[in-house]
Amino acid sequence: MREHGAPDAAFRCIERFDASLMSLKAFHIVFVAVSTLLCVGFGVWAIAEYRSHGDPGTLVAGVGSLSASLALVWYGRWFLRKLKGVSYL
Repeated sequence: MREHGAPDAAFRCIERFDASLMSLKAFHIVFVAVSTLLCVGFGVWAIAEYRSHGDPGTLVAGVGSLSASLALVWYGRWFLRKLKGVSYL
């Protein structure tokens, strides 16, 4: 992967940078977990808005968001089972 004429210091810097990064599996798990929490939070907020104002659009948004959060939980479990043998690092 080394290019002709590139200084050694540049490659040592890149290797240190690569070692400090989160793995794709760990990032994916964090991203799915944060997305799930955001969907649940928005869904609860939208349903509360529907209960106080009665706008059917917020009910649809809330139910859709809570459904998406359930789909994300299912996807997260599927992803963890699929990559069970892959390291988090």
